[in-house]
Amino acid sequence: MQIIDNYTVMALCTPLMHRVHKLIKHSGDLVFVDSYGEMDEPNSCRVLLLVTYSFIGAIPLGCLVTTSETAPSIKAALDLWKRILPDGCFYNKNEGPDLFFTNDNEAERQGLKSIFPKSHLLICVSHILQASWTFIWDRKNTIKKDHRSLLFSKIKLLLFSQSIDDLEMNYAFIISDNLVKSYALFVDYLKHIYTHKHDWSLAYRRHLIPQAADISFFWESSMIVLKDPILSRTRTYNPLQIVDFLSRLDTYYERKLIDLANNRFDCVRLSRFFIH
Repeated sequence: MQIIDNYTVMALCTPLMHRVHKLIKHSGDLVFVDSYGEMDEPNSCRVLLLVTYSFIGAIPLGCLVTTSETAPSIKAALDLWKRILPDGCFYNKNEGPDLFFTNDNEAERQGLKSIFPKSHLLICVSHILQASWTFIWDRKNTIKKDHRSLLFSKIKLLLFSQSIDDLEMNYAFIISDNLVKSYALFVDYLKHIYTHKHDWSLAYRRHLIPQAADISFFWESSMIVLKDPILSRTRTYNPLQIVDFLSRLDTYYERKLIDLANNRFDCVRLSRFFIH
């Protein structure tokens, strides 16, 4: 833990997380970064969870806690985390995984680029969809209810373009659509996300590793685990409370790993995240 400009930053890497770094090959391939927490209340915290994937689903590699969303605070937390990582972290890659998946948060992305310069940063498709849906339904953007689903379908068409040529053609088609042009704020939003097309487009990421094209929705379940059984849907908490909450994180994943080792799959079969 450190105090940076009167803000608290914390980094956690538990014994279980150390073992995941050393024993799970995927920790050197893909690391997913997602955040949770409200910053509206004094002394409240934002939690950043870093996970990779495994046979039991998402499994944690580290956890960051900050009382500020500024780029320097997030960078300081990432620097702390890197210092406490074990030798042979990221499955012996040490300098960072091949890919980080993030949301479209410039402060997080700046921090990751600074601390792990050799890793590629991609924006998760599911986060683009969530942000777009929120934008379309925001009343201040004055989009009529009858048009919201139509505009959302335009964004989906962009996101799931299968080739670079398709992406460019779809963008030209959408930006010239009369319905789209009738909403100036939506046009500006489209132009904004299109400037980051190299980070979120499936067409641009296929050459990195095969999984990168299809795994964008994977780690949403890990954040729901953090929100539901660990944080119990608590919206705000101070640093002392969050340490108490996160002390339960290892126990939850240890239980899942023990169930897997003993061929007990009921928790997986009954899970709402089960892939049929």
